[in-house]
Amino acid sequence: MKKLYKRIYHLFKDKKKRYLYLILIILPFLIAIGVAGFFGYKNVKALLNTSNDVAEIANEYKIENPEYILRDNATQLQLELFSELKSMYEGSAEESTDVDIATAVCKNFVADFYTWSNKVGQYDVGGMYYVFEPQRKNIYTQARDTFYNRLSDYISEYGAENLLEVESIVSATGNESSDEYISKNPETGVEDSHTDVYNVNVSWTYKANDKFAPSKYATSMSFVVIENGGRYEIVEAH
Repeated sequence: MKKLYKRIYHLFKDKKKRYLYLILIILPFLIAIGVAGFFGYKNVKALLNTSNDVAEIANEYKIENPEYILRDNATQLQLELFSELKSMYEGSAEESTDVDIATAVCKNFVADFYTWSNKVGQYDVGGMYYVFEPQRKNIYTQARDTFYNRLSDYISEYGAENLLEVESIVSATGNESSDEYISKNPETGVEDSHTDVYNVNVSWTYKANDKFAPSKYATSMSFVVIENGGRYEIVEAH
């Protein structure tokens, strides 16, 4: 420790070289922060639906009407689940009901939201294309400050590839609710009544790894889904 201290002392003793050494030490951190910030901003724009680059996305990664977008570094499971949802909307699947589509939306949400292995940091929150659009910004902020709160630290400590990744959907069942759902737009305060309401239960597993144990994280969730202008969107999760 004393030797290290002496080396550092001699490095910074020369005033002419002091700032050069400081720049050389700090520069890699600034570059890393800049790269993470760029990709984080890019992903935030996409998931909050503020990007105008939808037309540039490959066809297999988007459902145009209504608009759902799959991240470009999707896991194999996310690709499969998105393809299933896409086939339901575009009519290439066998007959699918509204309950089937609502259930598929929840499966896609789970596979993205509860997977950290393809995220770049705390601001890269998954699953936002599947939640109620008027409340998306609030849901995003809440997720960023809770479940995703320490993600940047975990990536630094363990590496993103060793973090949570949903491996399989064990079960996914849904049914149509007889109750209407009253939603409220947080920006306008306007309430709206929805009669097409679905209850969905999903359970899943994570990929096992030796560096970051997934055992303390949720493996099942119940959702309330509404039909909102042709989109099936999650309004509650518990």
